[in-house]
This record gives sequence, structure tokens and C-alpha cells, in this order.
Amino acid sequence: MKYKDYTAEDLIKDENFQEWVFSPTDESNKFWIEFLVRYPGHRERIEEARQFLSAFNIRDKDVFESRIRNLKKRIDQSIDHPDPARADLSPVIETPKRPKFSVKMALFLAVTIGAGFSACYWYFKKDSAHSEKDKAVVATRTAATARGERMAIVMDDGSRIWLNAGTHLSYSGNFGTGSRSVDLDGEAYFEIAAHDKPFLIKTDGMIVSADTGAFRIKAYAADRKTESTLLRGSITISSETAAFDPVALKPGQGAGFVKNTRHITIHNVIAPQTTVGWVDGVLSFGDALLSDIVPVLERWYDVSIQISPDSSPDCRFTVKMDNQNIGEALETLKSSGGITYRMEGREIFIVDKLCHDQFIK
Repeated sequence: MKYKDYTAEDLIKDENFQEWVFSPTDESNKFWIEFLVRYPGHRERIEEARQFLSAFNIRDKDVFESRIRNLKKRIDQSIDHPDPARADLSPVIETPKRPKFSVKMALFLAVTIGAGFSACYWYFKKDSAHSEKDKAVVATRTAATARGERMAIVMDDGSRIWLNAGTHLSYSGNFGTGSRSVDLDGEAYFEIAAHDKPFLIKTDGMIVSADTGAFRIKAYAADRKTESTLLRGSITISSETAAFDPVALKPGQGAGFVKNTRHITIHNVIAPQTTVGWVDGVLSFGDALLSDIVPVLERWYDVSIQISPDSSPDCRFTVKMDNQNIGEALETLKSSGGITYRMEGREIFIVDKLCHDQFIK
């Protein structure tokens, strides 16, 4: 694997790395996650190069390719042939919890963005004048996905986390050295690496603790229920407000915490792997209420779905949507439960009566 010998400067000049930073895909995310698992010592240089490139904030898809070509050309020129006369414009600033920029990289900033460098210089320098409160804020790291997006990340301890659509994950900058604790609003699949400290996931309703193992947590703040399913290993579920006594799950078990009643239930999951099928683009619903399916589809496809007053959100469906687009997903529901719908852009309206006698569960 050629990247094992790359420096941060090499990564910055690499077109595949640039495309991953500016326009990540499931395939590129998987590649770099596996690379970090195989070569954990490269984490710092990858993060250094990634944050350096991210400072350019290229978002316009219409000019993406040309911007990348121009950017690469300027990077090649400034790193391979730096201008000594500009060296005094780019001192190396090292601040806690931020990547350490090399002299070559600082020279590149001075050469390529000219007057704009002063803003970047201030951005990295200002931490030294911040209050302790500001530093605490800087130390918090976040990973988030918008509706219609997914993300996979590797934590400093080697644990891997997949974030479903509309999910927000936050954790301390000293994760792994201090504690292993994250805050989750959304849905995520965790594969926890062994460590001398427990891995804690704090959600709206419950706290999940694991030493190692694989499990899924669904904890959207807007949902009426927080859920967890254990695939392997062991986890302990507790309540920050002492709403229930701590419970331990075994592989193949799930837990559901209803927020308004503050009640938790433990149940066996027939096919626990299906609860994390979304990692591979597969949505599975088993005897699920339409009212529970709709928010999943809204987040997954970034659409708005309205159910007419004549329809019943209490209809139940057992369906599987394997890497389908929104039109195919709606047709799957139609063939399974007899729904009638119409689409107007990203607005979807489910109309007519549902739960015909032959479909009632």
C-alpha cells in the first residue's frame, strides 16, 4: 500500500486524498478507515493533511475539478520550490489540540493565499490568548452527518463508529487518554476496541457502557424511544437520572427506553444484524408501524413525508429496501401494504386509506 510511506505533504499533493477530503464517498471512507486500522501510526499526518486541505473549504461542485487541478499545481510548486523571500511571512504556530503545520506547509499558505494568510495566521495564533473556557471549547471534537448522509470514523483508541443520517457525535479532545466517553444524538453502530477504560455513550435517556464488542444505538432526540441492540460482546445500560436499574445485555438482545414513561424493556432480537444493515445501504423493517418508518425514510433520503388524515399511521409493514432510491422504496411499501402516494419534488404525500383487510397485522 503506497500510502504507508507518505508524509503529510505527500498526502496533500495526492489527488485521491484530496477528493476524499473534499468529496468523501462510502468507498473512500472505507479505504481510509481500513488504512488507519492497519497503520495507526499514520493518524497524525493524515489528520494534519486533512485539516490543512479543509482550510480551503472548496464546496462549489461546478468548479470542483478545476479548483482541485489549480490547487494541486500550487501545492506542487510551493512545496517543491518554495520562495525563500516569503519565509518571514509564515512562522510556525503550534497550539494544543491542533495539527502541527510544517514550515513547508506554512510557506504554501503564504504563497497561495497571500493576504488571506493573515486570517489563517490569526485563527491558529488566537488560541494562545484564549481563556481557559475557550480552550475547553476548542478541545471538543464533533462528527456529524446531515439528512441523506452517512459517515464512518476511527477513534484514537482504534474503535470504529458508523454514523447514520442526521446524527451528531461529540467527544473530548483528550479522548482515549483521559476517558472514552462520547455524546450521541442520532443512530450509530459501534465496534469497540479493547482498552483499560470503559467506552461510554451518553444519549437522551440512557448511558451505554462497553469494554469491547459491537452494538447499535438509535437515540434521536426527536424520537419517542431510545434503542440499543448488541451483536457481540457485552454492554451495560444505565440511566443518568436513575429512571431504572442498570441492566446488562447479551448478544442478540435489545433494549428499548420509552422517554415519556421512563420505562425500559429488554427483548430478544431475531436477526440483530438487520438492525445495522443501513451501514451497507439496507433498510429492514419487521412488523413496524408506518409512523416509525416515516422518520427513518425522511432522514435516509432527505425528504419530507406527510400522511393524510384519511390514512392510518398505525399500519404495520415488514419490508426490506436494499440500496433503493426513494422511488423504489415507496414502491416497496406500496406492494407490501397497499399505500397510495404522490411526489412533488422532495415532498411526498401518502394518501387514501391504508391497512386494507388483507394487510392488517
